[in-house]
Amino acid sequence: MGSTWRYKTYLILFLVAFSGFYLVPTFLNFKAKREDLQKQKLDIPWYHKVFPADQINLGLDLQGGIYLELEVLFEDAIHNQVDLTVSALERFLEEKEIKGVKVTRVAKSDMINMEFSNEASRNVVEDFFLKNYSEGYHKITRAPESVPETAPSAGLQVFYKMTDAQRVNLKDQTLNQAIETIRNRVDRYGVSEPAISRVGDNRVAVELPGETDPVRALSVIMQAGKLEFRLVDETPLKEELAISVAKARAENKLLEDYSRETVAQINDALKGKIPEGTEVFFQLERDPKDKKITGGKPFLLKNKADVTGDMLKSAQVDIYQNKPVVSFTLKATGKKLFGELTEKNVGKNLAIILDGNVMSAPNIEEAIYGGSGQIKLGSGNYDQLLREAQDLVVVLREGALPASLKEATKTIIGPSLGKSSIQKGISAMLIAGVIVIIFMIFYYKLSGVVADLALGFNVLFILTLLAILGATLTMPGLAGIILTIGMAVDANIIIFERIKEELAEGKKVVAAVEAGFSNAMSAIVDSNLTTFFIGIVLYQYGTGAVSRLMMEYLARKAKDQNVLSI
Repeated sequence: MGSTWRYKTYLILFLVAFSGFYLVPTFLNFKAKREDLQKQKLDIPWYHKVFPADQINLGLDLQGGIYLELEVLFEDAIHNQVDLTVSALERFLEEKEIKGVKVTRVAKSDMINMEFSNEASRNVVEDFFLKNYSEGYHKITRAPESVPETAPSAGLQVFYKMTDAQRVNLKDQTLNQAIETIRNRVDRYGVSEPAISRVGDNRVAVELPGETDPVRALSVIMQAGKLEFRLVDETPLKEELAISVAKARAENKLLEDYSRETVAQINDALKGKIPEGTEVFFQLERDPKDKKITGGKPFLLKNKADVTGDMLKSAQVDIYQNKPVVSFTLKATGKKLFGELTEKNVGKNLAIILDGNVMSAPNIEEAIYGGSGQIKLGSGNYDQLLREAQDLVVVLREGALPASLKEATKTIIGPSLGKSSIQKGISAMLIAGVIVIIFMIFYYKLSGVVADLALGFNVLFILTLLAILGATLTMPGLAGIILTIGMAVDANIIIFERIKEELAEGKKVVAAVEAGFSNAMSAIVDSNLTTFFIGIVLYQYGTGAVSRLMMEYLARKAKDQNVLSI
């Protein structure tokens, strides 16, 4: 019996010493100090290497940062999928040398319009389509009202619409891919301990603890990253195109901006006035100081992108003419297509488009078979252009988003509020702990002292596990620790009261203690199991709701303290 107690004592002392050693980086905040020293390019003290690198990370509600909920615009993904199907059909027509067939996507829809000049071509194309795409599309008998029947007969113009099952499947894939792309971008951007999760059927929640530059972070996360190369149509002179765009704005009373909606309205107004198979894009002009848009230069480009960012192999920041630029290299397929494109169009201009805006439109002086190029970033000071180039490289390397994102909610928590939350949380723990300690000692004397000591070890071991796992501590986490203290005290009270009852019945001390522990065990297990199952339910279904409630509370709190910007 004595040796067993001795071993248990040694084990407890070892665990306490180990916990103290492991929590030193957390209590002294080694991570923040190392980051400050690295920014100042100073050496890290030797004793930092003695202690573990792991420590407890503070959540958004404790150290400040950004909380976002982004809505995924699924229609973009659906339109992109239909466009890919149309491109595959066009490649089939080219390979089989089938003439007199026109395949297009019905504007702003998930339908494909096929027009044929004869019955034989219709049979060949439809056989290929049904063989490869019957699971995703179904034939509709009537043409949509927005599309006139332009083929010689109704039988030679057919429409296929995406099935409901395919739409649901594509939406689910798009949301999962958006989460993965955002996670990769945030990781490469360098935010420590981000939290990215799905909220409902169409939103992504993003938490960036400690982030102090919300504008830059949002730019990296929300930028679509869609890179395209399209030929410039030189049919109308630049001056004539600019006049036509200005006239379309005035006649249709369009906004003087360059948003995606306005550009789409301009192209709708110019239908029939510009060559078929082309559309207008703009090269934005910005103020070099505040980077605000001051104007836009119109370009008439081919509808079809000849080379896209999907073919990108690598991207990196380079210096060209003493300015940062983004250099890129294409994969083997992209090199081949890029080489063929430039070989056939020497002397013409090729526009480099990023997220619907023309970055540059250089002249093709000779065929380019290396599959590499540069994206210039306009004007601005060197440091600003360098940051833009670095952020663009992050976006391009991690790939384009499968659909556009719309900002649903944004909460920016200042670090001062985080410190206040920490202080209040620790104060709550200390007050609760002191009350418990005083009560246990006053009511149970020596037994209460032993219980308080065990309670302290309990909290210490919990914090050590959090540090070992690199877990993130939040306000609900602090509440959970306080709940643990309460549950542990509850168990002690049940045991001690049972022991008092056994002693009152005349049992000896040893027998009373054994009876107290054994008879109280069922009640303790029952209460802890209940808490455990509630925890599972909250983890599974309540994480998003709890986070939103916490962010709403902090937003109101921050607004009162003038540390919130939305």
